[in-house]
Amino acid sequence: MRIGIIGTGSMGATHAQSWRETPAKIAGFVSRRGPSDLAAEYAAPVFDTLAAMLPHVDVVDICTPTNQHHAQCLAAAQANKHVVCEKPFASSRAEAEEMIQVCAAQGVHLLVAHVLRYFPAYADAHAAIVSGQIGQPKQLSLWRAGSMPARAQDNWFADTAISGGVLLDLIIHDFDFAQWVAGPVDTVTVEHVTPDLREAVVVLQHAGGAVSRVHGAWNLPPGRFETSARIEGDGGVIAFDNSQPANGAIPYVLQAQEFYAALTDGVTPRVTAQDALAALTISLNALAQARQG
Repeated sequence: MRIGIIGTGSMGATHAQSWRETPAKIAGFVSRRGPSDLAAEYAAPVFDTLAAMLPHVDVVDICTPTNQHHAQCLAAAQANKHVVCEKPFASSRAEAEEMIQVCAAQGVHLLVAHVLRYFPAYADAHAAIVSGQIGQPKQLSLWRAGSMPARAQDNWFADTAISGGVLLDLIIHDFDFAQWVAGPVDTVTVEHVTPDLREAVVVLQHAGGAVSRVHGAWNLPPGRFETSARIEGDGGVIAFDNSQPANGAIPYVLQAQEFYAALTDGVTPRVTAQDALAALTISLNALAQARQG
């Protein structure tokens, strides 16, 4: 299986390294900056455009800014290539739905990289909840914070019209996790948000009765990153944070291996395009509230 990666930034590099732990072969990169260290490392050509790379790959792995995902996904699917796409996988619900529909019509996979489900602490919490160890989830408190993502040039994260700030780019991880363990969400309420969209608190009311309070921020000093989760059930509590080094396999590698199994053996990944659409819908709802004041 030949993988073509579009985008040679930090996430493109992370995905390339993770695919290396599968039988797949990196067959090319698309970069508007021309040849990169990645091309030399993987002995793979660099193409100027996605169209030029498409004949040489079986899978297109999209690691570009969010506002580019829709067009790139459709181009890949219409060329009968499977698609792996970084989260958030679209800038609007209409775009996301079209991506799902076109991929389905073309008979190709659409795999969205919601990698949080592959982090051991979050995966273990899900397994414990599913097995009934804390009873029915009632209250979730989720925290995620770091510094504003930095890029040497063209820092699209700082342009909230593209990135959506923390509501679309950061705590969509926690929206996805909240649904994974507490079920579908009925209502979304933005409790607090800064004008620059660098900090927000969002409350989710789940259909099953649970309430999730999600707090995210891009306000920590460079190099710091903090996460925590507390899930209270009617029979116990699960709580963890990232203060202790994680043990076990690398989440991005686990994700790539599961995606490879989905592409080659029909294995259903733990996160589907519909799951990603549900998380995106929550983020977009919160973002609309923030922009409306």
